[in-house]
Amino acid sequence: MPDMKAMLKLKKTILEQEPEELAALITDAGKLDLPQDQREGLVMMLIQGLSGNDPKAAVMAASEFMKAAPKSQFSMISATMGSAFTAWAKKDLTGALAWLSCIPRSPRMRC
Repeated sequence: MPDMKAMLKLKKTILEQEPEELAALITDAGKLDLPQDQREGLVMMLIQGLSGNDPKAAVMAASEFMKAAPKSQFSMISATMGSAFTAWAKKDLTGALAWLSCIPRSPRMRC
């Protein structure tokens, strides 16, 4: 069972970071040599922290993580990314839908 005091301290530290720093940390977290569940838990906390200030950046960073990370069970990260996307759509529906329409459905599709 995780140490709750340490988890709360980590969440507080995440919330104190600038959006650019959190986006970079999400990318870097994918490269950490950690057990998959720990790596993905960390990434989820980072995405949640970034989403609070900049949900668009959270979606973009999560997307990049998912492209670059070792094969994972992305269900939890996908759900966290979905929450960030919802927050982005509430702030900027047109921008969020434009990004969503550009997701390639085949290797030949480009935006």
